[in-house]
Amino acid sequence: MNSIDIISKIKNDLINKDINAIQKYKLQLIKDCNIRDTQDKELIKCYNYHVKLMRKIKKYLKESTGYDIIINAKEHQESDLITLISKINPNEINIGISVDIRLLTGSSNESYMDCTYYSNQSTIYINDFRSSMSNRGYGKIILDNLDEILEDLNKTLEKYDLNKIMIIKGKMIANKHIISEENLKKMYIKYGFEVDNSNNILKVLNEIM
Repeated sequence: MNSIDIISKIKNDLINKDINAIQKYKLQLIKDCNIRDTQDKELIKCYNYHVKLMRKIKKYLKESTGYDIIINAKEHQESDLITLISKINPNEINIGISVDIRLLTGSSNESYMDCTYYSNQSTIYINDFRSSMSNRGYGKIILDNLDEILEDLNKTLEKYDLNKIMIIKGKMIANKHIISEENLKKMYIKYGFEVDNSNNILKVLNEIM
C-alpha cells in the first residue's frame, strides 16, 4: 500500500470512528532528507502528519481503558485532519464525573478542556481550558464544535440512564501568555456564552440535544 492509500485509509477510519481499526495501525515515519521533488516532499509531510496523529490517538486510547470514547475527525488546513476526542466513565462513583475533551493534531498543536459532569444538575463544568500554543485557533475549534461533542456525550449518558447535559458552566481564566481576558471574553460570547462581572461563564443548550 503506497503513502496516498495509507493517508486515505487513516482518514477513512478516523471519519468512520473505527476504534478497532485505529488500534491496529503500526506505521513508521518516512525521512525526506534525500528527496528533492517538491510533490514527494509534500506527500511525505502529509503522510508523517497523519502517522503522528494516529500515534497520539492510539496512546490516548491505551491510556483510557474503561472509558467511553467519542471521536470526531475534521478537515483542517487543506487536506490535514484534526481529531476531537473525548472520554467519560459513566460508572465513576463520584458526585461529579470527569470528562476529558481534547483536540489532537499531527503537529505540536493541541488543546484540551478538563470538565466535570454533574448528573443531578444536568450540568458540565469547565475546570480548565487551554492550548499548547497561542494564536493558532485550536481553542476556538473546540468551542466551535462543543455543542456537537456534548450531543455525542449525551447519547452516551442516555445509555447509562444519566441526565443529559443541558447547561455549561465554568470560570473564565485568561492566560496572558496565550490570550487576553478581553479577547477570551469576546470568544466565549461569540460561541453563545454569558460572562458575568465575576468572569463566571454560562451557556444553556438547545432542548433538541
